[in-house]
Amino acid sequence: MDRFDANSYIYITRAMDSYDLTQRGSLASLFESIRTRFLVISFTSDWLYPSYQSLEIVSALRSRNCDVAYCNLTSNYGHDAFLVEVNEQAELVRGFLASTFREAAH
Repeated sequence: MDRFDANSYIYITRAMDSYDLTQRGSLASLFESIRTRFLVISFTSDWLYPSYQSLEIVSALRSRNCDVAYCNLTSNYGHDAFLVEVNEQAELVRGFLASTFREAAH
């Protein structure tokens, strides 16, 4: 039990709550020069990273004509859904990577 200081969770939570991706400009401007494909996955019950925030990222990416796929998975596990809904996520990632590989091979 000496591996983690219990206070580390306070600092991690504080950092997550105070971090603002848009502190250097609009969300869309952050994706201005990016030329890659994106897969954005959210969960209906995630209260820490709610689906509407993922949709804001998707919208910003699309406003820059970025290639983005989005999936909002139904779950009752809240923020921990990404730890529980592994099979569904794995299928999404597998399909996304396979299609990316096919496109890159041409």
